[in-house]
Amino acid sequence: MLKLFASDVDGTLLMNGETALGENAQGLISALLSAGVSFAAVSGRDIFSLRRIFNFAREKIFFAACGGAICVRAGHTLFSRPVSAESVRRALKQSRESGEGAVFCTEKALYVNGGAELFDYVSESSGGMAKRINTLPDIKEPVCKISFYSKNFVRGLNETPFDLRVFNERSGWKEYINRFADKGTALSELQARTGIYASDTASAGNEASDGAMLLRSAYRFAFDDSLANDTGAVRFHSPEELLKLTLDILKNH
Repeated sequence: MLKLFASDVDGTLLMNGETALGENAQGLISALLSAGVSFAAVSGRDIFSLRRIFNFAREKIFFAACGGAICVRAGHTLFSRPVSAESVRRALKQSRESGEGAVFCTEKALYVNGGAELFDYVSESSGGMAKRINTLPDIKEPVCKISFYSKNFVRGLNETPFDLRVFNERSGWKEYINRFADKGTALSELQARTGIYASDTASAGNEASDGAMLLRSAYRFAFDDSLANDTGAVRFHSPEELLKLTLDILKNH
């Protein structure tokens, strides 16, 4: 039976640049929780951004944030795969020297090295969880994601350290996480810690990075134009259709 539903966020539940969940996406999560099914938001976003988006159920669902590098629920960290302190030091040093902004994501705050515009943006998107830093000791917790920002071309790290990988490049941003962290391993870790099998798991995604997560699920849903190919996923076109497909599973169980 279905016990866990894991879903990508941007491009799956949030479409066309939306910043808030629509009624159908909220209905999906509410239906799952009412049926006793756990829900996990699996995203490249930081924890604080996810808590804002899923505020209506923030204490009830799992957040596998930063590309799967950390998972929390109700303020408790289930697992994390942080980057090394040496990589953080190198990133901070290069940010200061190049003038590119850098954001260091932890489970407690978003540490910002950069100008007022970047700080204000991070502070607003995280609900006031941004803190300014100048040196490595200013960062009080292990870092799960390093993000470089520039209005123009983002250079990022000159050389990627052994423990990092680039997991996201988008307009103005270049982001790094632990090279062994991804959405698939995050779902496997969550399944192990909750005692839920892949046979009792469903997942939905839109990007190529969601493929590993889909393959760890018995019920697989991929958005119609998804890059997550070769997973045997059922295609859907909107959060409304995803809700209907999920309700069918719940009715059959």
